[in-house]
Amino acid sequence: MAKKKTGVAEGDSNGMVKLDDAELVKAWQDSSSTAECAEKLGAPLDAVKSRAFSLRKAGVKLKLMRRSPVDVDALNALIEE
Repeated sequence: MAKKKTGVAEGDSNGMVKLDDAELVKAWQDSSSTAECAEKLGAPLDAVKSRAFSLRKAGVKLKLMRRSPVDVDALNALIEE
């Protein structure tokens, strides 16, 4: 069996992305954002976020990623236009 290349996500015939948990954990811990982690893995952002959520739920202590701040006033101004 050939070893999977490091940092590469594999897709199956259903279009689902299979992420190697060990590779995801390494990339996650070495990244400053979920987008950076997804880029390192060559995987869709939603797949990385979903797998990280599942790993956390299972008890894996992944670091928390900072969320981008929301400019509430600017968004409300757009709504009022």
